[in-house]
Amino acid sequence: CICLDDSFVDSIYKNTPGRCIGYGDRTKVIYTLKDNKSLPIQTIDTSYIFPVLENPGEESPLYLVVPLHDKGFNIGYAVFKNFLDILDMHLLEDWIKHVTKCMIRTRLYIRMEIMNQKLQEISYIDELSGLLNRKGYEHKAIPHLEKIRSEGKSGVMMVVDINKMKDINDKYGHLQGDMAIRIVSKAIESVLPKDWYGVRYGGDEFVVIGYRPDKYDISQALEQAKEAEKRYKEGTARPLEGVTVGVKNDC
Repeated sequence: CICLDDSFVDSIYKNTPGRCIGYGDRTKVIYTLKDNKSLPIQTIDTSYIFPVLENPGEESPLYLVVPLHDKGFNIGYAVFKNFLDILDMHLLEDWIKHVTKCMIRTRLYIRMEIMNQKLQEISYIDELSGLLNRKGYEHKAIPHLEKIRSEGKSGVMMVVDINKMKDINDKYGHLQGDMAIRIVSKAIESVLPKDWYGVRYGGDEFVVIGYRPDKYDISQALEQAKEAEKRYKEGTARPLEGVTVGVKNDC
């Protein structure tokens, strides 16, 4: 059996520091070979050490527990039962080196994949508004709408803009124009149902896409967005008279 310490697993998916000394309460058994058959992955209490149930009446099995670590980083341990050939020190040493390198490389590979996924998600987000950008619109919002269509469900696409955006920039300056975009973005995001997408399509134009249940009232959502916009606008240092939500298309 190859058993991974919970701190090693957490260091992969949560990017937390690994444990240097001792073991945690839970162990992930990622590989078990019994009678030449591979068994499913399981999680056990570390105090059990060996996760495979014994046969009743079995006489004096021989266990070998081998710690797995790399540069003070606790990976876990391996357990051998009645496998005397592995006691050849050269064979065991080579096996430990090989498995350790595989575990460390696998961890690095998974970490890189997670980081690449996060970078891809970041590339879909508009920095100013916090909503999806045009790339996110094409890769997430539109496929979501196509999925709704393919399932025969009712979908919604709304195009929203900020009224008098040019007046805001001319009267208050472009920094206040950016604030107007943030206010409207926050208002839209605050009323979006779960699994809906808000997109800053460009400039002061926004797109909202989602699945509409039969009882969902779009007009009520629009009113909620307008009320949210008023609240956020009143909380700014300088009231922005021109910031209002206008719906250009609803289908």
